[in-house]
Amino acid sequence: MQSSKNLEKAFSEAVEVAKSLPKPEIGDDTVIAYSGGGKPPALNLYIALIQAGARATIAPASLAATSILPYRETGTVIAFTNSGRDARAINLLMAASSLGVKAYIVSPPLHPAVEDLVASLEAETITVESEATLLAMMIATLHWRPQLMGAREQRIREEIEALPEAWEWVQERYSDVLNAMQDSIPARAYYSSLLEAAARYHTLASGRPSYELQDSLLIEARGERPLLYVSSVEAHNYKDILLGLAMKGVRPLKVEVNTDPVTANIYASIIAGIISGRLE
Repeated sequence: MQSSKNLEKAFSEAVEVAKSLPKPEIGDDTVIAYSGGGKPPALNLYIALIQAGARATIAPASLAATSILPYRETGTVIAFTNSGRDARAINLLMAASSLGVKAYIVSPPLHPAVEDLVASLEAETITVESEATLLAMMIATLHWRPQLMGAREQRIREEIEALPEAWEWVQERYSDVLNAMQDSIPARAYYSSLLEAAARYHTLASGRPSYELQDSLLIEARGERPLLYVSSVEAHNYKDILLGLAMKGVRPLKVEVNTDPVTANIYASIIAGIISGRLE
């Protein structure tokens, strides 16, 4: 477990690294793929695209290579992985190359043999060198997103510009939940649909499983205190489930993120990192 000061330093570094990464070519009908722990940033980019009204497909790298690219025309392929020698991501790049589809791999530094192979496929590499690689990737997707319409775009820009202060804001805003978990991390976490990226990040950082919130009634028992990641814009969709948990005697610790859906997973992932004492 890292100290709070070291975690904050790693977060600050991830914010700076994310700003420096080159932007992939993102058009209509982009295929976003993931393997090797790359699902959190893939989900974050997917949400940013569909919130902007763009068409996009998200899938595991293996599924994209075998069941999406061969059967229809697509836009650019962007593959996220947290491994420098991910066979499934490489197989996807090979499939894209054979079909003449432009592809990117977003990853930590690749193994030299893998780097040579990727170059031979004419795929582009976006290398993320950070102590918190996945978090840097997630933040980078905010810089890569298409513009939104109207005042919402300005609000998101202001949030992104204020990210260096986000660590302190999260600790103050969610002090009650963080204090409740000083001694132990809940056995399980659940998430509303928009916060799946943060819940997957929670699992990778803590080693504890996460599930869709709608599954909680099937799993939780009286007296347990699971952790809930819920976005405010979705909260009304889960009132029946929260009531059902209360009737079962389950007292969840709720992290309700009341920000724009495009940025919500970043704040929830900071919470996950603080809870876990580790940034991925």
